Amino acid sequence: MRVSTAMLNRQSVNDMIRQQSEISAVQADIASGKRVNSPQDDPAQAGRLLNMAEADARLAQFDRNSVSAEARLSLEETALTGVNDSLLRIRDLVLTANNSSLDSHSHSAIHAEVTQRLDELYDLANVRDSNGDFLFSGSNGVSRPFTQDGSSVYNGNDETRAVPIGLGETIQTGDSGADVFVRIKEGNGTFTVDADVTNTGTGIISTGSLVDPSAYVDTPHSIVFTSGTTFDVVNSSSGATIQTGMTFVESEPISFNGIELDIKGIPETGDVFNVTPSQFKDVFSTVSDFAVALAAPSITASDKASQSQTFDSVLTNLDQSLEHINTIRSRVGTRLTSIDSRRDENNAVSIQLQQARSNIEDLDITKAVTELQTRVNSLEILQQSYAAIDNLSLFNYM
Repeated sequence: MRVSTAMLNRQSVNDMIRQQSEISAVQADIASGKRVNSPQDDPAQAGRLLNMAEADARLAQFDRNSVSAEARLSLEETALTGVNDSLLRIRDLVLTANNSSLDSHSHSAIHAEVTQRLDELYDLANVRDSNGDFLFSGSNGVSRPFTQDGSSVYNGNDETRAVPIGLGETIQTGDSGADVFVRIKEGNGTFTVDADVTNTGTGIISTGSLVDPSAYVDTPHSIVFTSGTTFDVVNSSSGATIQTGMTFVESEPISFNGIELDIKGIPETGDVFNVTPSQFKDVFSTVSDFAVALAAPSITASDKASQSQTFDSVLTNLDQSLEHINTIRSRVGTRLTSIDSRRDENNAVSIQLQQARSNIEDLDITKAVTELQTRVNSLEILQQSYAAIDNLSLFNYM
């Protein structure tokens, strides 16, 4: 088979072009420090790298979500700490006010501070996050959660925000104002007590306790004094008398339907004390009840007993509120801990991904430099060979 000079030239040129292309590719690899710079370098590994990049992007988004959630939860924890401190101060004021030796001027001074503390509670309940959204309005961040219109009004909703912070894991970034400030069981959590406003005696009923849950009847009852020393227990819903002609002894236990309580002071004939299943009572109403009781005149012994009864109820409801707020704070702390744990796990996964990507795409610089030098040498040899072939002619031998 004949091999023409033109064919040899074309072959040599193609070899040099290919060698130059390979040299350029090695130089690009060295410049980037990567072995796989495009899918054509290694299609299979490029696909793996793409999946790893997507996984790394998800981890980065999880991290941003964690930072945002942590900021909102930290703000909530700070707000709840402020609420707890305010309620503790109000509790101290209740104990101070519930002293028969205090006069109306002392009550007025306490009333002024209680009013200020109530405003403080509203401010804490209406706090905004870094984006300007109300923290305790549920998912409706643009609505002010609590307003005063004679009584407290909640304008938010029960929906809560949640963001993903890991594969298959989301975190709640806040609590609705209804859950935090409104849904608080009054009384001892099972039932609540109060003295009828028409009472003329000095009797004050205790908070009481549930001693036999199996015997408890979840309906309102009344203790009706038929004389100064006897009383009946009446089912307020049905009107049925469940105990009649019971002898009253001050501070001695009164038991029925699995509950136990007592009455101090001296009731009068016709006085009524109510025992009602616990309902929800918002923290603002509890503090407002205290303020109203402080402003009420207490001239007669009956007035003072009524005021003291209100103070006792407020104190009990404040204790319920404090326990409720601390339960919410505990949940917030648990979420913050979960964020820290998940962030550590995500960081560990990210490090593993980076190591795997490095193993696939990172270039062995020493090996690449050696390959580059080898290809440069090969190119020089090709160039020299081409020059020699290009100069071949029969005239050189004539």
